[in-house]
Amino acid sequence: RWGLKEVRLGLEEIRWLAALFPDARFALLVRDPVAAFESYAPRGPWFERWPDGPVTTATAFASMWSRLVAGFLELVEDPRVMLVRYERLESRCEALALHLDLHLDLNLDRDLAAPSSLERIVGHATIHEDRRATASELRTVRRHTADLLARVDAVAG
Repeated sequence: RWGLKEVRLGLEEIRWLAALFPDARFALLVRDPVAAFESYAPRGPWFERWPDGPVTTATAFASMWSRLVAGFLELVEDPRVMLVRYERLESRCEALALHLDLHLDLNLDRDLAAPSSLERIVGHATIHEDRRATASELRTVRRHTADLLARVDAVAG
């Protein structure tokens, strides 16, 4: 067993991994795009593609998020795929942990407070303290992603 956390991989890469590993199971995390942008802004710029695909604006971020999530939604009928809201996972929801455990065959410790269960992994990135998302940027992200987020909420664990 192994896992991969990557914020730029989408439908094409998931299909490629599924073809390479036909018995694989996938838990696709979707984070609220406004919260994701707030986290992203002081760490950017990031690249959707290196070196010619920088994500430097709220609109570009919303477009990347929307492309990835639209691809995830194409996969929700595949029994190997589970769509999960990041916020539910972060809240240590016991029902979600059990659902993930069954879907991924993880054999998690049933005590969600135990360090062996669903540890939060904190990434390392350079944080630019002087760069925070503005209210206008957050409105832009919300406006461009609201419909897709509603579709995710209708089907996600």
